[in-house]
Amino acid sequence: MSRFAYRFIVLLVGGLLCAATGLSTTSAEELASLPPAEKGPDLPAHVEQEIRVEGVTQFHKWTDMVARWNTEVVSANACAEAKGETDQCVPDEWARLTTRLKGLDRRAMLDDVNRTLNAHRYVTSLDNWGTPDHWETPFEFMRRDGQCQDYAIAKFMVLRAMGFTNDELRVLVVRDVDRNLDHAVLVAYIDNQAWLLDSLNDNVVPLATASAYRAYYAINESGWWLYLPNPLGITMAPPTRVAAR
Repeated sequence: MSRFAYRFIVLLVGGLLCAATGLSTTSAEELASLPPAEKGPDLPAHVEQEIRVEGVTQFHKWTDMVARWNTEVVSANACAEAKGETDQCVPDEWARLTTRLKGLDRRAMLDDVNRTLNAHRYVTSLDNWGTPDHWETPFEFMRRDGQCQDYAIAKFMVLRAMGFTNDELRVLVVRDVDRNLDHAVLVAYIDNQAWLLDSLNDNVVPLATASAYRAYYAINESGWWLYLPNPLGITMAPPTRVAAR
């Protein structure tokens, strides 16, 4: 595992803990009063406006995953200090992938991360964990495979390890109208271009080209976005709904 990726693991604990604690929820009245975010160059297809809301505490599946990820990171750091190296303290795939990505430019990183993590088997949360809505940490996903949001979360955290900022990444929850299912993907921004990393497509494509997707909401470490026309009628706390695939 690269020294860069190891330093990220050390630093990530504090950042994610800040994102998961001490944040306000949003009432329907407050949400209605928020001004729409400036229309960016790359909104999802069929989206008229996006509204940014600070805080993520209402996303219980996300914050629970973050807490477990923090615990895994602390354990990996303690292991690395005891052994004097990190490769035996994290999944082999994490060590190999972060080392390989270090030599790539940012756009090439997206291709490699998407293709590599898409090679995992799709396994439902019910089969894996005995519950239909367990959101996996990256280490859990690398060891046990997972379902759509787990691919997106793993891609998010790997890219954070490689220097992408929180503002450049979002886990996006959508309705796939072609398959009549909910789904989760990762969106990564490079120079104001939004790229879609999808477990159903090994090719990274511009977000705006995904015409079969209707965006519900997106989340990162510090807040979330509501996409209008708001097909779920979200007010206070978006449901953590994702697809079976």
